[in-house]
Amino acid sequence: MLNLDKPSVMAKAEMQFIKFIIKPLWDTFNEFIGGSLDIACENLQNNMNKWEEMYSKALQEESNEPEKPKENEKEKESEKEPEKAPRRDQKKSTFIMNRQPTIQEEDDGTA
Repeated sequence: MLNLDKPSVMAKAEMQFIKFIIKPLWDTFNEFIGGSLDIACENLQNNMNKWEEMYSKALQEESNEPEKPKENEKEKESEKEPEKAPRRDQKKSTFIMNRQPTIQEEDDGTA
């Protein structure tokens, strides 16, 4: 996932995870065991509501921030890019080229 450092992206991801994965699982399990997890399900709903508030607040803050020039973003991205490791030769390994003898071949002396 990209841009998890942005509060709006993180909050939206958390909301969707709770809404589509966790909440249906807990609700079904709660029904299965006869309602013993009602408090936990209520806490989950409260957690979901908090993430929705954080998402709304983050969207408002992002809309109030002036946009940065794109040239600066490109410079920052190029600075953050990790150095690429040098490529190894495309030569096949000796293990594949020179087959190892089996135990039977070693015992027979045919290797």
